[in-house]
Amino acid sequence: EVAKKHYPDFYPLLMTAIFTGARQGELFALTWDKINFVEGYIKIDRRVHNTTIDTPKTRSSNRKINLPDEVIRVLKEWRLRCPHSEMNLVFPNENGGFLDRHNVRKRQLNPVLRRAGVSEIRFHDLRHTFASRLIQKGVDIGIVSELLGHSSVKITYDVYVHFIKEQKIKAIQAIEI
Repeated sequence: EVAKKHYPDFYPLLMTAIFTGARQGELFALTWDKINFVEGYIKIDRRVHNTTIDTPKTRSSNRKINLPDEVIRVLKEWRLRCPHSEMNLVFPNENGGFLDRHNVRKRQLNPVLRRAGVSEIRFHDLRHTFASRLIQKGVDIGIVSELLGHSSVKITYDVYVHFIKEQKIKAIQAIEI
């Protein structure tokens, strides 16, 4: 709500990050033709790396991520007012080029968090928020791994094992007499 009210140009990026789990470089490279508004997904097939377009981190990073209806609505609204970009970027800087990760953190993410009374985090932590929320909701670890674009379920398990252990405890408690 703070981002929506006080940082409206950052809000679409923040929403997309939180509700897709996409990496920062993947979002910075996202173009409008990679969003399917009808079927409700984004296609991740490239990233910004050192200010240039590059292939995704791993082969499994090429993926489609379904979007919640609210994110689709926010992106449709954003499309009408986002800065023009010759590269057709969804999240361009004011000159139409790639966002700078340091500027995003310093000028947008940290001010939003401070104003909201939330501890400062890294942009990458939004990805962890996405994954941990899915695991807490009982989504299969294989699906979480696929959505994150991890090359194996083991990577996802190793990173989020503490959430998985919590789910196992809740599962056992659910069947207690």
